[in-house]
Parts: sequence; structure tokens; C-alpha cells
Amino acid sequence: MGSRLGELIEEYGVLGAQVAMLNCGNVSSEAAGVLSGRTQVEVTDDSLFKVESITKVWTATLVQHLVDDGLLDLDAQVGDHPPAFPGDQGVKVPDFGNGAIGWGLGWMRYRVGVGHTGVSKGQKAFLRVDVEQKRAVAVLTNSVHSELLAHDVISEFHEQGSTPVPPDKPEPIDAQRMCGTYRDQLYDFGQLPGHTVTTTLPRL
Repeated sequence: MGSRLGELIEEYGVLGAQVAMLNCGNVSSEAAGVLSGRTQVEVTDDSLFKVESITKVWTATLVQHLVDDGLLDLDAQVGDHPPAFPGDQGVKVPDFGNGAIGWGLGWMRYRVGVGHTGVSKGQKAFLRVDVEQKRAVAVLTNSVHSELLAHDVISEFHEQGSTPVPPDKPEPIDAQRMCGTYRDQLYDFGQLPGHTVTTTLPRL
């Protein structure tokens, strides 16, 4: 991105940000701004940011890789695999990929590829992955109002890649299998048959 990240944090009022890009095995990164308005410590490639919910989808993906390789049983309990986790009684391997430990709806589809967004107090992280082109971009910020900055970075990243071409005869998908209720600690997310919107109801 060159000096573009520095321009974007000023434009959108974000204190600091990191960007990492994966392109066919090659990783590039950039940092700009400061970690804190009080300390004025500059952001570097080694600065630590929270990625929050991104760790959940990342963990679930790695677990599925182990299942695909025959190294892990989805019906097993976490305690069956040493070293055991404290307080893991009754926690099963699939819980790493559902709302039981907070995964929520998991990987989300975007205009190009899939991704997820993580939010914590004062920070927000964005991950987008184009699996077919073997490209990915992560944007880490110390502002919860950094969506526009992330949008610009991610859009520019995708523009650098080749334009995806839809297949002549796309395979049909069964959207009905996604219908149902997804739960986390606070909400029920209901995907209804025949509807393209998701209703959210607070759990009482």
C-alpha cells in the first residue's frame, strides 16, 4: 500500500492500524499511526492488537483440518486429547465450531471470498480470504469505528488480484440447510425458510 495506510488513518480518524497481505505465499505488511493517543507510541509490524472473534473461526478451521486428516474425532470430548483443558468436562470437539463457545455464525461470505470481523473494547479487526486465488488480507485497528478504513484497504487489495469469473453452469446450493436457530450467550439468530434476512431476538 506504500504510504496509503498513513493517509487513510488521517482521513478516517483512526489512531493506528496494521495491514498484512498474503498473496500466493508472499506476505507483506504495513503499519501506521500510534497505539495510544496518550503515550504516542508508534504502531509497528510487531505491535500487538486483539483479533477477538477471528480466533474462533480460525480455531474451528484448524480443527476441521485435523478432522479431515483423520487426526481428530468430531464426536470426541476435548478432555480425550491431552493436554486436557481446565474445566473442559462435557465440552466436545464440535463446540469449537458452534455457538456453544461463541463461534456464532462463523465464516461469512463477502463480495470476494469469506471473512470475519472481531471487536473488542477500543479495537476492531478484519480478516478477508480469497481461497481460490490464495490471497488474504488482515486489517487490525485500535478504533471500533474503522469500517471505512478497512473497506478501502480490502477493496484496494482485491483490485490488485484477478477479477473472479463466475462459472458457466454454477452448481445449485441448498439454502434450506442453513435455516434454523443459531445461538450464542445473549441472542437467538433465526434464519427463516424463504427469507433472505436474519432476525435477531434477545434471549431472556
